[in-house]
Amino acid sequence: TVDVTQYASANVNVSGGGGVDLSALMDKTITELIVPEGATKIGQHALYICSALEIVDLPSTLTSIDDYAFYKCSGLVSLTCRAVTPPTLSRYGFRDAGYKFDIFVPIESVDTYKGAANWSAFASHIQAIQE
Repeated sequence: TVDVTQYASANVNVSGGGGVDLSALMDKTITELIVPEGATKIGQHALYICSALEIVDLPSTLTSIDDYAFYKCSGLVSLTCRAVTPPTLSRYGFRDAGYKFDIFVPIESVDTYKGAANWSAFASHIQAIQE
């Protein structure tokens, strides 16, 4: 598990809450990623070809996921997004990520995510967070 708060440097790919640069994660060996509360954006190529990445936990403060943010993250199994309002998801945010992963969102937001722009492509994978 990687808690990205340890990468508190200049903002490049994850912004908000002081900024986090995920470029250090491009070693392709991480399997689990927890993005801290306060982060608002997953930027373009943030997790470029992190094919070993299986589990991602995104904060309630997230507002956007840019194109190619999870590009070729083909090992992705589970993505939890704690934001009640679906973050703006760019058309290619999960480009070549396999479309086989489950997406967990707040129970009150399941239908909103299923109907939201670009999230709707994953409607059959979206379900309530079980905690």
